[in-house]
Amino acid sequence: MKAYSLDLRWRVLSAALRGERTIPEVAELFGVSVTFVNKMLRLHRAGEDLTPRPHGGGHTPRLGARHHKLLRAAVAANNDATLGELREHLARRARTEVGSPPKLYEPRDSYRLRVIPATLPPPPRLRVSGWLTTPQK
Repeated sequence: MKAYSLDLRWRVLSAALRGERTIPEVAELFGVSVTFVNKMLRLHRAGEDLTPRPHGGGHTPRLGARHHKLLRAAVAANNDATLGELREHLARRARTEVGSPPKLYEPRDSYRLRVIPATLPPPPRLRVSGWLTTPQK
């Protein structure tokens, strides 16, 4: 989620400082949370800057641009590859172990993978005259 702009932060602060509205009303007016309005007031009272802080980080992704390029090429060559096969492909070509197929599954839309169920669903059953039957082909 992107940080709120500095302009919005100043508008929220000035509306809250005017005192014409309550803090929840200011939050609703600008589409922000009450906590955010209180944070802007707290920063202002402390004399701190209102500019958004840089993103805190998070985990470094295990798969980089090189890995994604390899996966796209593998999918282009074999669009029916399973996630397990793609995982093995990465292990062979890039010497990168991915702990679980869901790590590969997350960006599947960018690879244009077709999702194929592991097993086919059972055929539909129809109720005919009180008996369950399998439809005839």
